[in-house]
Amino acid sequence: MNKKSLNKLLIVLTSTLFLIGCGPKLEQIPQDKKIVAFGDSLTFGYGTSQDKSYPIQLGKLINREVVNEGINGNTTRDGLNRINKVLTEHQPHTVLVSLGGNDMLRKYSVEETEKNLKEIIDTIQAKNIQVILIAEPQPSLMGAMLKLNDADIYEKVAKEMKVPLIEDVFSTYLSKQEYKSDVIHLNEQGYKLVAQDIAKYLEKYEAIKN
Repeated sequence: MNKKSLNKLLIVLTSTLFLIGCGPKLEQIPQDKKIVAFGDSLTFGYGTSQDKSYPIQLGKLINREVVNEGINGNTTRDGLNRINKVLTEHQPHTVLVSLGGNDMLRKYSVEETEKNLKEIIDTIQAKNIQVILIAEPQPSLMGAMLKLNDADIYEKVAKEMKVPLIEDVFSTYLSKQEYKSDVIHLNEQGYKLVAQDIAKYLEKYEAIKN
């Protein structure tokens, strides 16, 4: 290997190590502490039975209590109005936030959705509770036929608020007919796969150590 090739290899290795070191830093979630899944119908589990929703399946996978605080039709505005009550009632260690899909379907302004998400995150962080944001897909007729993508707002909010972001879970499975109960909701198998992906994320970044 010549010097030029060696230099290129070193650059690639250095960049890779840098990216690995820049992964999200999650607090370990004790086994006796609650996790709240806070969101809309994708959290509630619309399209399957309540015991097959992603929060309930996630709880079984990670051996933690995961409280399902998803409400069908909830917007970020609705979430902002109820977040304090949820935190007071459950006193969670970590909150998984997944809202915004209904804002997009109802054509709320991106600015309002962004503002509400930031306020929800800020409210949670003010109580020293860990927040993890979960992206939802951008509604798209073409996407529904081919491949849905996460809305850009989630990456922006996560970066500005300095919170971890779980990407490409709902978008991935809502792009596949076999995992859908209707156009915008998953079926039992779809929610199971979402739960598995979130569990892998929590384990990868050491929030869960059984």
